[in-house]
This record gives sequence, C-alpha cells and structure tokens, in this order.
Amino acid sequence: MKPPFHNVPFIISAAVAGLLSGVMVLPYCVVWGAFLGMTLAMGAVRLNPWTREEAPGRNSDLWDVLSAALPCATLAFLLMLGWEKYVGVLHDELVIFTFRPVPAALTTLSYSVTLLAWYRARHRGVRRSWILIAVALVAGAISRAVAVGAPVAFLFTLVLGAAPFVFLWLLAARLTDPAWTKERWLRVTGRKPPEA
Repeated sequence: MKPPFHNVPFIISAAVAGLLSGVMVLPYCVVWGAFLGMTLAMGAVRLNPWTREEAPGRNSDLWDVLSAALPCATLAFLLMLGWEKYVGVLHDELVIFTFRPVPAALTTLSYSVTLLAWYRARHRGVRRSWILIAVALVAGAISRAVAVGAPVAFLFTLVLGAAPFVFLWLLAARLTDPAWTKERWLRVTGRKPPEA
C-alpha cells in the first residue's frame, strides 16, 4: 500500500495556518497553533469518508470523532509539552502569561473534538453543522484564556486567538484537503471512494 502523500500538503498548510493564528497573541501560541493545526489535519485524514466502507446500519460518528480527536489532542499536547521543556524560552519574558498544562490539554481537546465533529458532520451533510464551529470558537477562547492564566482575557483570546485559529484551519482544509469533496478526492488520488 502506497503512503498517502496526497495528504502532506493539507497537513503542512494546517500547521502553517495554526502558526499564523498565533502571531498576534503570544510567541508560544505560534508553536502551539502549528502543532494543533498539524495534528487536527491528521485527525481529519483519519476521518476521511472516501477511504473506507461503513458498516451498514451502524452509526459510529461519535466513536469515529473521539478515536480521531483524542490521539491528535494528545499528540499536540505532548509536542507542546516537549517544546516547553526543551526549547520553550519564547515566553520567559512574558510574566503575566504562563503555560499551564491542564488548561492547555483542555484547549487542545476542545478544538480537536469540536472541529473534527464539524468535519464529520459536514461530510455527512448535517444541517446546521456550523453550530460546531461556534462551539469551537467559544470553547477554544475560554480554555485558551484559562490556559495562559488570564480568564478575564476571553474576548482577547476569542478575537486574536480562537477565531484566527479556527478560520485559518478551515481555510487550509478548504484549499488543500484532498477529501474536501468526493470529486477532489477522485481527481487527486484517482481512487474511487467505497460505497457506504
């Protein structure tokens, strides 16, 4: 089986989107955003509806989303923890804002679950799936504000942190995800999707 190199541009562009989303917030949010964007793209690749057959009559959406979101949130968190331990000198001068592991873990989890749930709902054609994007924005802003140790900074993290991250990640997915549509999947891979 050939490695899925067609997903590499999506993973790279999602990492760049995450990186750009942190530019206006804090220096370490650049790194955090890049790790989270990259791992979310990996989770989306795992949820690709054009690569596997679904068991008839089995509604596995919740399990599929969680089985993609938990590993990608864990990986993003571990990468950030490693960065903080071995490289993370970027925030030393920022006395007010400090990296807090537990809220940071909740942030990666909230983005992972909500955005990958939206990704699955979008492919399923669920009406009003945009509500999950709104939930991602609010949950991401709250957990991000707590993660940096400033709960009162909700509006700041919503406008300059959560919104850029969510919308840049969605833009990266829209432009580079080979599984965005069935037609693009056929064009990029030449593989016919299995019938559900």
